[in-house]
Amino acid sequence: MNQVGIKPATGATSAWNGTQWARKGDISTLPSDKVCCLYKKKADGSGMQHTGLYLGDGIVVDARGSSQGVIKSTLSSYPWTNWGIPVGLYTEDELNDISGGSAPVEVIKVAYQAVVEANSGSTVNMRSGPSTSNAVVQAIKIGQVVDVTEVQGDWSAVTWNGKSGYMMSKYLKKVQGSEGN
Repeated sequence: MNQVGIKPATGATSAWNGTQWARKGDISTLPSDKVCCLYKKKADGSGMQHTGLYLGDGIVVDARGSSQGVIKSTLSSYPWTNWGIPVGLYTEDELNDISGGSAPVEVIKVAYQAVVEANSGSTVNMRSGPSTSNAVVQAIKIGQVVDVTEVQGDWSAVTWNGKSGYMMSKYLKKVQGSEGN
């Protein structure tokens, strides 16, 4: 992925939460003919514990530690739970032509896009509701671009990386020319 300009975070959970995904889903919706990142959820659901690369046609490459090394195996030989295609790996036309099972596409009306910014720290919290008393859904790194779907006073409803929530509007700088996507 580095060779095509995609730089996922290291570590399975960090990569799953921090990569900008063009498409992702649970393993039952894996496209059969596209290169994808594969993930296995931890038993307690708290994150991901392993990652691999799906090459298509049921073939996977992953690193299984010093005892097994990097191996080529079949998709069915390991309990993969999720898949993702990072932004930039395929064109939008190629993504729209995904064969095999694919998750339904949710159309979201975007008012505009905004860059996350703050005077201190490295992230801004996206919350489950428009209040600091609501739970944190995701800590989003400064410099990331989010989709703003609605502005509600001091708070904006946003989506990022397949998740929806609210951010304080003061931490969002509108990207000019991004209205109505």
